[in-house]
Amino acid sequence: MTRLPDLPGVLSAAQMAATAGAIADIQLRSGQIPWHAGGHADPWNHTEAAMALLVGGRRADAERAFDWLQRVQASDGSWANYYVGQAVEDPRRDTNVIAYVATGVWHHWLVTGDRAFAEALWPTVARAV
Repeated sequence: MTRLPDLPGVLSAAQMAATAGAIADIQLRSGQIPWHAGGHADPWNHTEAAMALLVGGRRADAERAFDWLQRVQASDGSWANYYVGQAVEDPRRDTNVIAYVATGVWHHWLVTGDRAFAEALWPTVARAV
């Protein structure tokens, strides 16, 4: 079992578990993590939520989130601004967020040391960068 962070006076392990549980509750079967139930998702906040899932002890859910990023990445390495379920809500690209997947994969590496995961995601990161 993953040891959850416990920052006395700031965030308890129980609060971290509850937060990760709330994120997992709105995560779609596809792995996409919208802002809220029924809301849209964007690559930046989606990646942040995946990192929170990992820290919250929900590794499989976090990895499903990265799988979703891999599946919907455009051939030029970008993602649309917003997605709702299977649909693109806003097809524009925001260059500020495109390479943020690299932060998420690096975070996964720092937390897990899982080289195979990092190598599997490397093509996604390389296209984004």
